[in-house]
Amino acid sequence: MPPTPDAHAVADAFGLAAPTGPLVPVRHVSSETWRLDTLRGRYFVKRLVFGDWRDQLEKAMAVELRARAAGLPTPLPVAPIDPAWGLAADLGDGCGVLRVHAWLDGAPLAPGTDLSHWYGTTLAALHSLQPAGPQRIDSMWPLWYGVYPPGTWDDWLATGLRQERPWAPLLKERLPLITDLAARIEAAYDEVGDYVLTHRDVVPHNVLMATGGGPVLIDWDGAGPDSATLETAAAVFDHARHTTTGDPDPARIASALATYRDHGGDLRPCGFLLARRLGVHLARCAERIRTSLGRETGGSPDPADADARTARQLAALPEFSSLLLDWSRRMG
Repeated sequence: MPPTPDAHAVADAFGLAAPTGPLVPVRHVSSETWRLDTLRGRYFVKRLVFGDWRDQLEKAMAVELRARAAGLPTPLPVAPIDPAWGLAADLGDGCGVLRVHAWLDGAPLAPGTDLSHWYGTTLAALHSLQPAGPQRIDSMWPLWYGVYPPGTWDDWLATGLRQERPWAPLLKERLPLITDLAARIEAAYDEVGDYVLTHRDVVPHNVLMATGGGPVLIDWDGAGPDSATLETAAAVFDHARHTTTGDPDPARIASALATYRDHGGDLRPCGFLLARRLGVHLARCAERIRTSLGRETGGSPDPADADARTARQLAALPEFSSLLLDWSRRMG
């Protein structure tokens, strides 16, 4: 793990007042994040270890700024004095670049909270910002749809069997199903054709209930081209499952989709409306396989944990895919 950035260096890079102490770690998922307290306010600091993702991240920053300018509920970004690129500053420590936002006091979205109207209006506003143009996918697309080049899953399986990974026999059993589902996912994406530049990760854990305000959509680093229809269906379905029981709430789905349409959203006909939601399931499984094999360190740095989570997701795949196919018919 890289060392924690120096608070004074961060403040200087972003033109902030003097810090009152060192950076304080906050929730860490796939990126390191901290709280920075200064004499004139509090800020959220995030490290981006971008590798081959610089182009996509820079474009995501542009989507974020466009959304904020249009009045969507987003955190306030802080521009660096001397940008390395986009809204990122390089401290010269060789540990990636940093982003800063004004701090938002608030709480995660609690299960049971009904934000159907907010989901409908926010997604409709997002999808009116900008068409994707000729770039209907980018290199981040597999992270949302779980579709990989031919032979990729076979390679992971062969390596997993050689390394005697506990999930490998289950992957061998599930491989025909994965191949079939990936083809259906890709066909659905080709079918709808309504590609826009959007957030791409409108899920409950990216909705912050700001103190004294309404819901705020956070974490725009994955923004890019997507299908408006498939993103809407996936986001609304996840919201409908964010209940105390975990079962989809049909009333939430109906309300959110009606609000989406009422505010100008166009939910196009599709044979597999929840293709994107299934793609996320496959993509997370692939991420954990790569972690288990030592090919990726982000998100789940513990290979043993990745082994267990991979096995659970592969085991759940037949039932979960059937659930999504059934709800696709009901939502359509």
